[in-house]
Amino acid sequence: MEQTTFMMLKPDAFEQGVVEQILEELKAAGLIFNKKAEVVVTWEVMKTLLDHYRGVIESMPKDFYFTGKLFNTFYDSEKPKHILLLEVSSDNDTDLITYTRTLIGSTNPQDADAQSIRGKYSQDSYEQAMNHHRLVQNLIHASDSEESAKRECEVWSGFLK
Repeated sequence: MEQTTFMMLKPDAFEQGVVEQILEELKAAGLIFNKKAEVVVTWEVMKTLLDHYRGVIESMPKDFYFTGKLFNTFYDSEKPKHILLLEVSSDNDTDLITYTRTLIGSTNPQDADAQSIRGKYSQDSYEQAMNHHRLVQNLIHASDSEESAKRECEVWSGFLK
């Protein structure tokens, strides 16, 4: 049975110039890109990002200012930022959600396995992010459950081709 999930390469992957390396690693790991779209972050995209991260926004304490940090991470009117949206599948019997999350590594890059994408390419940490009043720069997002994957693919369906 083919499984599908959602992944997103974030602006810091573009800023660090590691997009192609990450895509190659995902392909080498046997992932199939069903749909893919490089998107310039506009106000319309920001609205979709707010919908995408709605659960996180609602779960965070108000004094964390997640929404403001999200805008600072993803939007810059003077130097537009890019994201890469991926609807991914695999034709093997592996639990795709667990597999992709293992490939990318821990959300906090400092805790990520050295062979994971975040372990190899991100030098950031929660501590550094907190000290600079921003979100952690961890390069890539992958859905954390089948429900999230379905919802996130739906949220981004207008952009994915």
